[in-house]
Amino acid sequence: MYVVYFHDVMDGVRDAFDGPCGRITRETFERVVSFLTAHFSLVSLDEALGRADDHRVVTVTFDDGYAGVLEHAAPVLERAGVPAAVFVVSGTLGDADAVLHYEELELMFRSTTVSALALPELGMPALTLDDPKTRVRCLKRVQRALRERPDRERRALHEAIIARLGVDRKALRALPQQRKLTPAGLHALAARGWTIGAHTRTHRALGRLSEAEAREEIAGSRADLADALGNAPRYLAYPYGLLEDIGEVAPRLAQAAGYEAAFTTMIGPVDRSANRYLLRRLEFIELIGLQDDALQAQARAAFGR
Repeated sequence: MYVVYFHDVMDGVRDAFDGPCGRITRETFERVVSFLTAHFSLVSLDEALGRADDHRVVTVTFDDGYAGVLEHAAPVLERAGVPAAVFVVSGTLGDADAVLHYEELELMFRSTTVSALALPELGMPALTLDDPKTRVRCLKRVQRALRERPDRERRALHEAIIARLGVDRKALRALPQQRKLTPAGLHALAARGWTIGAHTRTHRALGRLSEAEAREEIAGSRADLADALGNAPRYLAYPYGLLEDIGEVAPRLAQAAGYEAAFTTMIGPVDRSANRYLLRRLEFIELIGLQDDALQAQARAAFGR
């Protein structure tokens, strides 16, 4: 079976930042769900794990816990008769307008008026910021580079970059598409049959943390969600999700914290022989890329690729 992941579904027209920052429109999501239901068996996460050797089974998951999941994605899936799963960054539960570190960078790159950014600490030449597209390219390069640094160094570089962008941090507000699910929203999804999972407390790369910090992120997120929902989540999705981001210790910590399984973003199907704490997930376009030529041709026709 396959576990497909998304981040957010938004209403209206996307701008230059929305797509690269993981947002798709409701219209596009409707087309994706329609395609999946036409060609695969679209089921809940629990059912999918019970049918792990069936390569026509697909389950839908969302990372981060955005309000758009309830507002825009859930109705689409409800019409299809299928619940999904959402992995929540539990540190945002008390504030729907909380801004995570990588989202703060997005806000800064959207707002800055500087025309170039020099980042010799990251081994990058001066990057131009002339228009939204070049700002997005610079943002994504910076986010990737910071993710690869030890967390203490990442935080220091993050602050230095914000200073160079010359934006008043106090004046920034979360975008509507950055709003997070509240505990009430999570209860609403759970009542519709959705699976609520953990995505750590603050969405840091676990492999760049000390073991104690990683444990706090993994076990703490489970405890936070148990407090909010009345029952502890059974599943975890690792932030970023590649092996170098996860590290060697996190799977053991996930098992010790009481999770039944944990998910990566390593591309491929899940079968019964898979390590339950390194289960694979993939994006919709990656799923299609693993299918036969006929199905790929149908996808190109349906989505204009």
